[in-house]
Amino acid sequence: MKRIAVCFLFLAFLFVFSLPAQETTPEPYEEKEFPAWMWNLRRGEIICIGSFPFTMFFTNIGFQIVRYFQSDLESEFVPVPFGGVGTVSLEEGDKKRILITAVSLSAAIAVSDFIIGKILDRDERQTKAP
Repeated sequence: MKRIAVCFLFLAFLFVFSLPAQETTPEPYEEKEFPAWMWNLRRGEIICIGSFPFTMFFTNIGFQIVRYFQSDLESEFVPVPFGGVGTVSLEEGDKKRILITAVSLSAAIAVSDFIIGKILDRDERQTKAP
């Protein structure tokens, strides 16, 4: 049985490597190949995903600072970047709130970029109009 499997694999590799080489150079995109909404959606996706680590970091720090002040400045609630070592860990609900807030902020950044881009495009078209 092993001989049949080895022979089959050998013949399969021989067949694959004996195929003629084909041109695999991709063609460059044309200027109007994709509609404008696809470009806008892709830009929004890149901005949303790219801003998420920053919004997650700052949301986490902000939450820890608020929690520190709400606990009447107790030492176990000192945020980690500010010297807190023995901090109280976050509860599941707090982690979910931080995640939802960070995702919402990232989406808001992407939407504001879209709106600002539309305003700038409109102003540019008005400036070029005779």
